[in-house]
Amino acid sequence: AAQPAPVPRETFMEAQDYEVGPMDSLSTQLLRAGKAKAVAHSAPASHRTSEDGDDPEAGGAREVFDVLVLSPLWVLLSIGCEGTLGRPFLKKCLFIYF
Repeated sequence: AAQPAPVPRETFMEAQDYEVGPMDSLSTQLLRAGKAKAVAHSAPASHRTSEDGDDPEAGGAREVFDVLVLSPLWVLLSIGCEGTLGRPFLKKCLFIYF
């Protein structure tokens, strides 16, 4: 299998991520390589990542706490754009923003 391209170390440095449900292991590896901080369920997070936008926990994060719930595709696009993609961009690209 092909190895993923290296992730610039500071790509996700500002991100505090909580993963909802089972996640693609590649996305998790890339987030950690880019220095995203994994946080606990009850801790403040800049976003949640989920493969299932309909997951009740993802819905609660989005509706109750106004936290972005992003698909693993966000991780790959952020690396390709050499920086995390923020809320203004995401609202235009709903396919990565549940």
